[in-house]
Amino acid sequence: MKKCDLMVDVGRRQFLRGGLIATAATTVAGLAGSQAKAATNSALVNYPTTKLGNVGKLKLNDPLSVTYPDGDAPGDVASALLDAGRRAHAPYSGAPSAVVLRTSDGRLVAAGCVESVAFNPTTTALQAALVEAVAIGADLAAISDGWLAASHGGPVDPEPGFRSLLTAVAAGARAHALRWRTR
Repeated sequence: MKKCDLMVDVGRRQFLRGGLIATAATTVAGLAGSQAKAATNSALVNYPTTKLGNVGKLKLNDPLSVTYPDGDAPGDVASALLDAGRRAHAPYSGAPSAVVLRTSDGRLVAAGCVESVAFNPTTTALQAALVEAVAIGADLAAISDGWLAASHGGPVDPEPGFRSLLTAVAAGARAHALRWRTR
């Protein structure tokens, strides 16, 4: 039994020594490496915006009632967005978002964003909806419309990424962005 205890002791020391060497090597490699540069997105995405009103005319604690900015968000899409938004998991940013995609055969695919402290970056609502679309066998390139609903004035704005990725996956798809208030 003494020999077994000695082997466990030696094993622990080797494990700790290996971790120390790996940490030192990583630190040295990080110091010696060149500075990382972010890749720039070369795709230009143009999309219209809708003026909802004059900010100067807004009154404190007097909500402004607006309709969908694109005018063609059907009730089934709005319902799917709300359902997916309720299932979105955004405990860190507090900015849930949801996406609904209309496939070429008219089916709706909906998903919400998923934030995780263990997995970074966040899985966006569009990424989750694309996974769902693949799961049902939809042709991603033939997606006709995509709707994003996101928090108004939240700390995270998924709209630029939504429009960029939707255009990259389904070039002919119309992108619609809606905003909701969170409590």
